[in-house]
Amino acid sequence: MKRAYNILSSIALLLFLVLLLLFGVNTIKAQELETEDDIYSTPIDKLLNLTLDKASVIGLPHPHAKGFFHIKYSRMIMPMTGFQEGTTTLSQDQVFNHPDNFSGYAPDMMMDMNMFMVMYGLNDLMTLMAMTNYSIIRMDSMVMLMGGSPMPMPMDPSKGIGDLKLMLNINAYNRDVTSVLFNIGVAIPTGSIDQQVMTMMNPRMVNKPYPMQLGSGTWDPKVEVVYLGSTMRSSWGVGLKSVLRMYDNKHGYHLGNRYQIMAGAGHNWAKWFATTARLDYVTWGNVRGKDETSIAIQPDWEQASPNHRADLRAGTRFEASAGLVFEVPKGTFKGVAAIFDYRYPIYQNLRGVGMPIDYHFQVALQWIVGEKHLKD
Repeated sequence: MKRAYNILSSIALLLFLVLLLLFGVNTIKAQELETEDDIYSTPIDKLLNLTLDKASVIGLPHPHAKGFFHIKYSRMIMPMTGFQEGTTTLSQDQVFNHPDNFSGYAPDMMMDMNMFMVMYGLNDLMTLMAMTNYSIIRMDSMVMLMGGSPMPMPMDPSKGIGDLKLMLNINAYNRDVTSVLFNIGVAIPTGSIDQQVMTMMNPRMVNKPYPMQLGSGTWDPKVEVVYLGSTMRSSWGVGLKSVLRMYDNKHGYHLGNRYQIMAGAGHNWAKWFATTARLDYVTWGNVRGKDETSIAIQPDWEQASPNHRADLRAGTRFEASAGLVFEVPKGTFKGVAAIFDYRYPIYQNLRGVGMPIDYHFQVALQWIVGEKHLKD
């Protein structure tokens, strides 16, 4: 199983490098085939959707022209296996014998997230976006140290909706085939932070560890700046994204700030088929404060496992992804696209003992539609 995973990861990395190389060669060829008349004689509202719509498949924030809808459903799975301290993998024995005296170990965890997004172009400068999700977070068992011997303890999955995200996308600069976007928004705390489990020694309900909660419990500002470039055949861009956590939730803590740099590109090989490639750098901070509600019930709650420690949540990750896009080019369902994306962490550095991500795999179905789209 481990060998198959390593082979799959190597193939994904190779595919990413090949896509990046092919994108560079074919962008030059595309520029030769596209005359200035192809771009500058096109009405701006149609040009926005012929070009910047392509940026949607890269995963970067993007605008839409007035009256256009972008509807998207996606499912993402993200498995995590074992523990890591810094860049070093830890065995079960190393976790139990750690200087912090942990009494629990999670062999693996799986996040299965169903995401729903709607975007609407208010005008050619501003686009609204709303996104929510329904997540299932599975940790099939915790291995607890009982009387000096490891003992599996079953744990029910966390299920429910996550935080609702609302964004206003502002097309601050648009010239020729490039745009600069400024996005502001907020994550509304609709996700539960009350997912609970029964303690073993003194049977009472306490909150599950931080990674198994469905939301942040706070209203979190989001700020993004994005540069996009696009021709009739290709698109590329760089984005800076941030999520700010500024005050404690009802349990006495708040999640750490999160910052992300994204750089991606996509190329249309045919009207119905495109490939994408992207690099992501993500860094996030420790939980500030502690889950005082659970500590009051179970004083040694923080020692249950590394996932229960607020000061061990920070980290940095560098990821590479490759994707395939299949789109309906004409007819009633013009603009419908199926997207397949595989993302692999090239580098992970966890500032403390934490669970590293194995990979992300996402399948999405989206529809970009407007009055002009239907007439074409």
